[in-house]
Amino acid sequence: VCTQCNIGYYLNPTYNGFECSKCPLNCEKCTSSSTCTACVEGMYPDANGICQKCASTCKTCTGPSSGDCLTCIGGYYQPYGSHYCIQCSTGCADCTKDGKCAKCKDHYYRGPNGNCIKCDEKCGNCEGSSSNCVSCKSGYYFYGQECRPCDPNCKECSGARNLCTECHDGEYINDRKFCEPCTENCKKCD
Repeated sequence: VCTQCNIGYYLNPTYNGFECSKCPLNCEKCTSSSTCTACVEGMYPDANGICQKCASTCKTCTGPSSGDCLTCIGGYYQPYGSHYCIQCSTGCADCTKDGKCAKCKDHYYRGPNGNCIKCDEKCGNCEGSSSNCVSCKSGYYFYGQECRPCDPNCKECSGARNLCTECHDGEYINDRKFCEPCTENCKKCD
């Protein structure tokens, strides 16, 4: 006779004692087929024991409402003593409970006040100033300390605007590192 069930199951009385029956959908712990006491991440049990979705900004929540957050999704923070999540400042990937940015998103750099500032349009990532690129975005290459556009013939290039490292569909890189068309109706070729 079973006396304890695995997580996701509950003791269900039968003619011969008890058997383990599966809890309802999205339920980790339950006392019956209709009463959930703990739900999967991103959900909480309401007053009737039914799993409800947390607010979109909550990673985990407790209820009684969907906005009673325990933890927040990335890019949001929970102020001290509160149960709701607030969006981090623009360009911030993660921030502390007092709203200070801990990590900037890609294509942003940390400014002198700790805020995140968008990099120049040509930069993949930058440091210290928006024009001090440490990498170039797709379709650009490093020339000295700046990012310059690749030749329209190239999808990607390196070292010079017409030294292609990748071509558009239907083209291939020739011996001179320039893109040439494939034969008719060919999407990729060597």
